Amino acid sequence: MYGRPARGPSDKTRIRAPPRHPDSVIQFIKVESEHVEKHSASSNGEDRNSLH
Repeated sequence: MYGRPARGPSDKTRIRAPPRHPDSVIQFIKVESEHVEKHSASSNGEDRNSLH
């Protein structure tokens, strides 16, 4: 993730203009989305489960 320098100033620019290896970018986005889901699930998922 931090091994390669980003071409643009932000991650949005890097995703908008992917490097020569699109598989790496797709895998990176997939890992990021999974990490966000796990993070939000650990903070809000317990409350939602207790409500049901």
